[in-house]
Amino acid sequence: MHKYVALIDGNYWDTMNGLWAVIKKDMFTPDMIYLLAEENDEEMVNALTEDCKSLLDQYGIESEIQSQILDNGLEEVEKLIQEDSKAALDISGGTKHLTARVLANISTSSFDHIFCLSIDKNIDPKRPLPTIDMKKTVLEDLKGKPKGDR
Repeated sequence: MHKYVALIDGNYWDTMNGLWAVIKKDMFTPDMIYLLAEENDEEMVNALTEDCKSLLDQYGIESEIQSQILDNGLEEVEKLIQEDSKAALDISGGTKHLTARVLANISTSSFDHIFCLSIDKNIDPKRPLPTIDMKKTVLEDLKGKPKGDR
Protein backbone atom coordinates (compact mmCIF):
# COMPACT_ATOMS: atom_id res chain seq x y z
CA MET A 1 0.00 0.00 0.00
CA HIS A 2 1.22 3.50 -0.87
CA LYS A 3 0.35 6.05 1.80
CA TYR A 4 0.52 9.79 1.13
CA VAL A 5 0.49 12.06 4.18
CA ALA A 6 -0.20 15.74 3.45
CA LEU A 7 0.26 18.41 6.09
CA ILE A 8 -2.34 21.15 5.82
CA ASP A 9 -2.69 24.46 7.56
CA GLY A 10 -4.94 27.07 6.09
CA ASN A 11 -3.79 27.23 2.48
CA TYR A 12 -5.93 25.06 0.24
CA TRP A 13 -3.82 25.51 -2.91
CA ASP A 14 -0.49 24.60 -1.27
CA THR A 15 -1.90 21.21 -0.33
CA MET A 16 -3.87 20.65 -3.54
CA ASN A 17 -1.01 21.69 -5.83
CA GLY A 18 1.48 19.54 -3.91
CA LEU A 19 -0.59 16.43 -4.61
CA TRP A 20 -1.24 17.55 -8.19
CA ALA A 21 2.49 17.97 -8.88
CA VAL A 22 3.38 14.59 -7.36
CA ILE A 23 0.78 12.85 -9.53
CA LYS A 24 1.51 14.86 -12.69
CA LYS A 25 5.24 14.14 -12.45
CA ASP A 26 4.47 10.47 -11.71
CA MET A 27 6.54 10.50 -8.53
CA PHE A 28 4.08 8.64 -6.28
CA THR A 29 0.67 7.04 -6.75
CA PRO A 30 -1.23 6.90 -3.46
CA ASP A 31 -3.65 4.16 -2.42
CA MET A 32 -4.42 6.03 0.78
CA ILE A 33 -4.24 9.77 1.47
CA TYR A 34 -4.17 11.28 4.94
CA LEU A 35 -4.82 15.01 5.30
CA LEU A 36 -3.35 16.12 8.63
CA ALA A 37 -4.03 19.50 10.22
CA GLU A 38 -3.24 21.15 13.54
CA GLU A 39 -6.53 22.98 13.76
CA ASN A 40 -10.04 22.02 12.81
CA ASP A 41 -10.92 23.81 9.58
CA GLU A 42 -13.72 21.49 8.59
CA GLU A 43 -14.80 23.52 5.56
CA MET A 44 -11.33 23.51 3.98
CA VAL A 45 -10.67 19.86 4.84
CA ASN A 46 -14.00 18.84 3.28
CA ALA A 47 -13.23 20.87 0.15
CA LEU A 48 -9.75 19.32 -0.09
CA THR A 49 -11.15 15.82 0.37
CA GLU A 50 -13.69 16.26 -2.43
CA ASP A 51 -11.28 18.02 -4.79
CA CYS A 52 -8.50 15.48 -4.18
CA LYS A 53 -10.98 12.73 -5.10
CA SER A 54 -11.86 14.59 -8.31
CA LEU A 55 -8.17 15.09 -9.15
CA LEU A 56 -7.39 11.42 -8.58
CA ASP A 57 -10.36 10.43 -10.75
CA GLN A 58 -8.95 12.53 -13.60
CA TYR A 59 -5.76 10.46 -13.45
CA GLY A 60 -7.59 7.14 -13.03
CA ILE A 61 -6.29 6.68 -9.48
CA GLU A 62 -8.42 4.99 -6.84
CA SER A 63 -7.48 6.14 -3.38
CA GLU A 64 -9.16 6.40 -0.01
CA ILE A 65 -8.91 9.81 1.66
CA GLN A 66 -9.04 10.43 5.41
CA SER A 67 -8.54 13.59 7.41
CA GLN A 68 -7.37 14.01 10.95
CA ILE A 69 -6.62 16.79 13.41
CA LEU A 70 -3.28 16.27 15.16
CA ASP A 71 -3.41 16.35 18.93
CA ASN A 72 -0.42 17.20 21.09
CA GLY A 73 1.40 14.00 20.22
CA LEU A 74 2.27 12.61 16.83
CA GLU A 75 1.28 9.05 17.58
CA GLU A 76 -1.41 9.43 14.93
CA VAL A 77 1.18 9.89 12.19
CA GLU A 78 3.30 7.00 13.38
CA LYS A 79 0.26 4.72 13.34
CA LEU A 80 -0.45 5.67 9.73
CA ILE A 81 2.96 4.56 8.55
CA GLN A 82 3.54 0.84 8.67
CA GLU A 83 6.56 -1.21 7.75
CA ASP A 84 4.66 -3.04 5.00
CA SER A 85 3.82 0.09 3.04
CA LYS A 86 5.54 2.84 1.08
CA ALA A 87 4.99 6.24 2.64
CA ALA A 88 5.31 9.77 1.33
CA LEU A 89 5.10 12.96 3.36
CA ASP A 90 4.12 16.16 1.55
CA ILE A 91 5.09 19.27 3.48
CA SER A 92 3.97 21.70 0.75
CA GLY A 93 0.87 22.79 2.67
CA GLY A 94 2.25 22.62 6.19
CA THR A 95 3.35 25.62 8.22
CA LYS A 96 6.95 25.76 9.40
CA HIS A 97 5.72 24.89 12.89
CA LEU A 98 3.71 21.86 11.81
CA THR A 99 6.44 20.60 9.49
CA ALA A 100 9.16 21.01 12.12
CA ARG A 101 6.97 19.30 14.70
CA VAL A 102 6.43 16.28 12.47
CA LEU A 103 10.05 16.01 11.31
CA ALA A 104 11.43 16.48 14.84
CA ASN A 105 9.28 13.72 16.28
CA ILE A 106 9.17 11.09 13.56
CA SER A 107 12.18 9.49 11.97
CA THR A 108 12.50 10.59 8.36
CA SER A 109 13.52 7.01 7.62
CA SER A 110 9.83 6.16 8.10
CA PHE A 111 9.14 7.91 4.80
CA ASP A 112 10.27 6.78 1.36
CA HIS A 113 9.66 10.31 0.04
CA ILE A 114 9.37 13.78 1.54
CA PHE A 115 7.86 16.11 -1.05
CA CYS A 116 7.88 19.90 -1.13
CA LEU A 117 6.48 21.97 -3.99
CA SER A 118 8.10 25.39 -4.36
CA ILE A 119 6.64 28.08 -6.58
CA ASP A 120 8.62 31.13 -7.70
CA LYS A 121 8.07 33.94 -5.18
CA ASN A 122 6.93 36.29 -7.98
CA ILE A 123 4.01 33.97 -8.84
CA ASP A 124 0.71 33.96 -6.96
CA PRO A 125 0.60 30.38 -5.62
CA LYS A 126 -3.07 30.53 -4.65
CA ARG A 127 -4.38 29.09 -7.90
CA PRO A 128 -4.56 25.72 -9.66
CA LEU A 129 -1.25 24.19 -10.71
CA PRO A 130 -2.15 24.00 -14.45
CA THR A 131 -2.46 27.81 -14.49
CA ILE A 132 1.11 28.20 -13.23
CA ASP A 133 4.08 28.04 -15.62
CA MET A 134 5.74 24.76 -14.63
CA LYS A 135 9.13 26.35 -15.30
CA LYS A 136 8.39 28.47 -12.22
CA THR A 137 7.92 25.44 -9.98
CA VAL A 138 10.15 22.84 -8.40
CA LEU A 139 8.85 19.67 -6.83
CA GLU A 140 11.54 18.29 -4.58
CA ASP A 141 11.75 14.89 -3.06
CA LEU A 142 13.90 15.86 -0.11
CA LYS A 143 15.07 12.27 0.01
CA GLY A 144 15.94 12.32 -3.69
CA LYS A 145 16.44 14.78 -6.53
CA PRO A 146 14.40 17.87 -7.52
CA LYS A 147 11.99 17.66 -10.45
CA GLY A 148 11.58 21.03 -12.13
CA ASP A 149 13.24 23.76 -14.13
CA ARG A 150 13.59 26.53 -11.60
